Amino acid sequence: MVNNIYIAKIFNEYADLIEIEGANRFHVNAYRNAAYNILNLPKSVEDMIREGRDLTEIPGIGKELAEKISKIVETGSFPKFEELTGRMPLELIEITKIRGLGPMRTASLYKELGIKSIKELEKAAAEARIRSLRGFDSKLGQAIIEGIKQREVAKKRFKLSLAQSIAQPLVEYLKACEGVKEEEIAGSYRRGRETVGDLDIRAVPQVSYGAALCYFTGSKEHNVALRQLALEKGYEYLAVSDHSKRLTVARGLNIERLARQIGEIDILNEKLDGIVLLKSIEVDINTRSSHRENGKHEGAL
Repeated sequence: MVNNIYIAKIFNEYADLIEIEGANRFHVNAYRNAAYNILNLPKSVEDMIREGRDLTEIPGIGKELAEKISKIVETGSFPKFEELTGRMPLELIEITKIRGLGPMRTASLYKELGIKSIKELEKAAAEARIRSLRGFDSKLGQAIIEGIKQREVAKKRFKLSLAQSIAQPLVEYLKACEGVKEEEIAGSYRRGRETVGDLDIRAVPQVSYGAALCYFTGSKEHNVALRQLALEKGYEYLAVSDHSKRLTVARGLNIERLARQIGEIDILNEKLDGIVLLKSIEVDINTRSSHRENGKHEGAL
């Protein structure tokens, strides 16, 4: 599956490389604008092609760019991009992302010092060789070294938008799997962090779903802090109470959800040390219902 983020990435990388080569800014901007418009489309380009839609409906996309988009969806790339990456080091694109640089300064590094990789750039900056270039002073050299260090940390994580493009098809696949009742991706993805290190997907029995989701959504620091806070306050127990099914506006628990919550709390209590988690629910007095129906889970509370 080729998504809009991937297509925009290819166009942005192509724009970076042709700018390094010296293409005029109108040509460069045509690809950058196309990437921006594709990235902000409410609909998948792949779906548009499948439905037979005209891609020139997309703002900033003419016939030539539409053909390139179709080729990317079909093959993952397009001929001019393959030709360009065949004669230019692809890592130049990574150099443009270093703080203080960009396509123009990367072009100077490449053409005048022959720098083709992050490793070569780091060495040239450490040896102060880049100061021989116009516009490259000691301050910029230090900023480049710091930028490379930050890149090593940042490259281990992905932007949330990219993670979503990977996660959503996975969730749809899981929904179709036999035996899967509920599906949710936990971790920093569920917390909505700006960047995501991994997609936390775990299979657990349905009775453990709530407790597992809470624990694996985290963060670790959050889970530890909650427990520590309770202990510091001298709490020997915490109580979880909820509305009954009668209060529909608050999505009160029905019989099935109540049973699941009870099971989750029982499992959690087996793991807790020094504190007990109590369970409860409000009581509905309904003279028209039998005690058997409303008291089904009394013994577990």
